[in-house]
Amino acid sequence: MPVVTVPFTLAVLGFRTTSKSALAGMISGFFASLGWMFLDTKVDSVIPGLIVNLVVMLSYHYLLKQPGGWVQKKSPEFAYSSKNQIIEIIRRVNAFSFLGFCKGNCPKNESVYVLFAIFSIISIFSMSYTISGELKVQHHSLIQWLYFSTSVIAVFFLTIFLWSNTFRKKTFISVLWIFGLFYTLTFVVGLFVIMSDFSQFPLMMFILSAVVLSMLVRWQAALALIIVGVISSIYFFKYYAGVGYLEENFGSLQFKIIYMLILVVSVLIAFLKPKQEYVEATEHKVDKLETEVNDLDEKVIHYSQRVADQALEIERLGSTAQKILNNVNHELRLPVGNVMNFAEMLSGGLEKYNKDQLKELSDEVVRNSNRLSTMILNMLDLSMLSTSKIELQKKTVNLSELVEDRVNNCRKVYLQGKKIDFQMSIEPNILIALDPNYIRQTVDNLVINAISYSQNGTIKVSLLRKDKDIVEFEIMDEGIGIAKTELFDIFTPFKMGIKTESKAEGRGVGLALCKSAIEAHGGTIKVESNGTIGATFRFVLSLR
Repeated sequence: MPVVTVPFTLAVLGFRTTSKSALAGMISGFFASLGWMFLDTKVDSVIPGLIVNLVVMLSYHYLLKQPGGWVQKKSPEFAYSSKNQIIEIIRRVNAFSFLGFCKGNCPKNESVYVLFAIFSIISIFSMSYTISGELKVQHHSLIQWLYFSTSVIAVFFLTIFLWSNTFRKKTFISVLWIFGLFYTLTFVVGLFVIMSDFSQFPLMMFILSAVVLSMLVRWQAALALIIVGVISSIYFFKYYAGVGYLEENFGSLQFKIIYMLILVVSVLIAFLKPKQEYVEATEHKVDKLETEVNDLDEKVIHYSQRVADQALEIERLGSTAQKILNNVNHELRLPVGNVMNFAEMLSGGLEKYNKDQLKELSDEVVRNSNRLSTMILNMLDLSMLSTSKIELQKKTVNLSELVEDRVNNCRKVYLQGKKIDFQMSIEPNILIALDPNYIRQTVDNLVINAISYSQNGTIKVSLLRKDKDIVEFEIMDEGIGIAKTELFDIFTPFKMGIKTESKAEGRGVGLALCKSAIEAHGGTIKVESNGTIGATFRFVLSLR
């Protein structure tokens, strides 16, 4: 004790010196303790040996200016001055959480539970059968209880793989784990050491248990569990044995336990702390790298998805461009050809045709010109609306008159002899601020669609106030209908349904313009169809 304790404890606490200083202190402590034994005094010789060891070693170090001294940790991230150390300790104490402490020291591999259980069973069996018969009789009930309780804890961890998910939750199992370590490796073993009066085997098992404990948890946790476990075992034995006090000298049981505790804890810190700190630092770096890798994976996935989306968008745009070309080719070629043909016929000589024939030719020119004009204006206006290049030129207009006028005009131009009835339900004098150009084109497109995809039946047009702030326009036809799967993207530019792709006058541009125009006015537009007969288009605008 007087030879080893001082230099070993100072080394653990961070004091560094030369081997000459350490040997000088150790030799002085040995001879001081040896010499003290010949003096007639009640003071144990250990005390002067420890004091002389300490004084000689420090004097040799400082008087002869040996290299070393108290070592402080240096870190590029944090300077560990004494003040900073105190602040850091206070911060950790304030932030301490028992559940966090338990979870932080819980093993990641479940097989560790089984190994701990096996060690506990071997430990309790060994100490139970190596303790003397006299002590077994004297402490029979205590030994039986320790044997039984330790076995129960060990069985719990041996059968961990059979537990239900409720008991395998990390909160429950981590608390049970810390309690099991504390009870079996410090408290129970400590009691056996005390009961056996420091016999060799229990003492060896105590040191082995302390080493195992330090391997299973962090060194800070091992230090805390050993201290609390040993102190608890001392006071429990005093209570159990009915001893009010233990002799407080260097030959007493209590001092032996405390000294052994200091020695074992010093060994744990000296040999296991650097390794655990290295492992923890390595695990921290691994976790950091895993986080960076995960972030990198997410970025790769994100950019891969963007590339895939862009590829799909390029494919869609290519398809859209082709549809635009087909649409323009179909929509422009026919009316341009018709206008040119009829114009040539008229320029060939007006005297060749009678009045009815001239009327028919002029009507065809007007009809095809309107069709051509509508197509071009729709495409131009759609482009300007979708890119927000224009501002609506709003003014207060009579929406009732505008709708009625456009419906009648479309009937004259596009009905072309179809047996279609119109039912009008238009509330008079609905005044609203809007851009008449775009609303006029919206109404035209909806009416033209209803006529184009209906061969007969009835088209119902209504314009009504729903309340004092909202007006609703609705047009319902009995035409070929729209497939339900196509209702969601019917307003997409150049998106045409299966039933309408072969038509000369598709909905590829007109409906997209309707949606852009209505939404530019702050309104909404919807479509309904049962998929077989008819469709209903409805838009609402705010009167304010």
